[in-house]
Amino acid sequence: MDITQTFYDNMASQYDKLFLDWNATTQEQAVILNNIFRAPLKTSNFL
Repeated sequence: MDITQTFYDNMASQYDKLFLDWNATTQEQAVILNNIFRAPLKTSNFL
């Protein structure tokens, strides 16, 4: 196992402690992701 994988494997069990209020944080992230994925696609002309 490499050092990066070891780091993230060890952090995974503590991830929910990174935020003061885990439930509120996940709700905020859900709102943001919902807005991103439900936003109409915008096209640009690059030429």
